Amino acid sequence: IPPSVTLTNPVNNARFVAGTNINLGASASDADGTVARVEFFSGSTSLGVATTAPYTLLWTNVPSGAWALTACATDSSGLVSTSAEVNIMVAGIALTSPTNNLVLTAPASVNLSAAVTDNVGITQVQFFSGAASLGIVTGAPYSLVWTNVPSGVYALTAVGTDSGGLVFTSGVVNVIVDTDPNNTDR
Repeated sequence: IPPSVTLTNPVNNARFVAGTNINLGASASDADGTVARVEFFSGSTSLGVATTAPYTLLWTNVPSGAWALTACATDSSGLVSTSAEVNIMVAGIALTSPTNNLVLTAPASVNLSAAVTDNVGITQVQFFSGAASLGIVTGAPYSLVWTNVPSGVYALTAVGTDSGGLVFTSGVVNVIVDTDPNNTDR
């Protein structure tokens, strides 16, 4: 008799923020032997193996996207069973413009654009320089132009909010605005 296995964590349709760590868990048993191992999968990609109960695994730094997760149990006779699929969404946002360490001449205009991954709908994307809001965009494409930027070094981010209330932040993109971007005055 093959083992039985159920993916218990995360639950179907769970939502997370990109870069998070997700605890995977499964319950497995075997009526005529023992469970030798439980392997966790995202699609056909193995995420890792647990060999003792409770069958758990920490999936680290999960990237944005829609993921179909399963657990496969192997018993002491070599028989294998696969759990029902659990679908999760990992929301993410990335600044696609400007490029990191872009150098511009002051006063500058900086084109800000963000790419968003989410399955319930984005209500807004807010762009920031440090803690200062540069503006909010409520519809795709998520872009705006920051004008009259004075000399300085700016740490830019984008923050997405979806219709489920999930808030997620991009990585930092640095922009250098200088009156002499070729450094001939130094």
